[in-house]
Amino acid sequence: MFGIDPWTFPGVSSYEEARRLYAESPLLTSNPAFRCMRTKRKNDDTGTVWMDGDAVVFRLYRTDMVVWRPDRIVVMRHDSRSSAGFADRLLPHSLDAYMRFNEMVINRLHTTNQWVIDKIGDTWVIDPSTLVKHDKMLLDLKVLARMRKRAKPFLEYVHARKTLLNDRDVYRADSRYPQSAVHLLIRRVDDQASFPQLYNVVKSAMELDKISKDLPVMLALSEGGYKKQACEPGHKPDNPYWVSAFSHLISNCET
Repeated sequence: MFGIDPWTFPGVSSYEEARRLYAESPLLTSNPAFRCMRTKRKNDDTGTVWMDGDAVVFRLYRTDMVVWRPDRIVVMRHDSRSSAGFADRLLPHSLDAYMRFNEMVINRLHTTNQWVIDKIGDTWVIDPSTLVKHDKMLLDLKVLARMRKRAKPFLEYVHARKTLLNDRDVYRADSRYPQSAVHLLIRRVDDQASFPQLYNVVKSAMELDKISKDLPVMLALSEGGYKKQACEPGHKPDNPYWVSAFSHLISNCET
């Protein structure tokens, strides 16, 4: 979809204004069932408006984006700045459509397909059943504390050897640790005879400066020391870094 300037289209904030805009818009010459939103361009089908019974439907290119009824608005999700800007011009003042982290949102609320917004009294309220439902990942702090104690001997070895040799991390283009290195470290972290080998693994495939933070987390995840907490409908959690970095240690993880 080509980019458009949403401010070139007229705005509406009520059903009455939507009906008025439809009545005042000229017929589209190529298809009289539709009317041009930009009234000076009768051949411009970029933004059009048409009626479906008592519903006023606003279309961007070939997609019906916003549907106005007296007590309900339906807004389709289409993840582009043009679509979000177009929809925003056609919503009540209490609702804002825009792009956030490459997804179209309304008032920071996410949906999988469309928002249904009902008028309750004088207030427009988004139907929570149309919003996405996500879980936030949390570490079990008791398990994490236990894994810190388990990791302590190896981490002390890493610190002492790093200080003695004045070692520096090797540059790595990939921010994720190789799974094979992670699993090797988890399996052998209790074996002191393996510390020299594990140190080399950390130096070459991980980060010496971060292993004191990462290792207890990896061990906790491998022990199932995490839980999911439901977020409010429509909200996406700002999950901690380990959800992405160590997703292979988390069952049924969505990153």
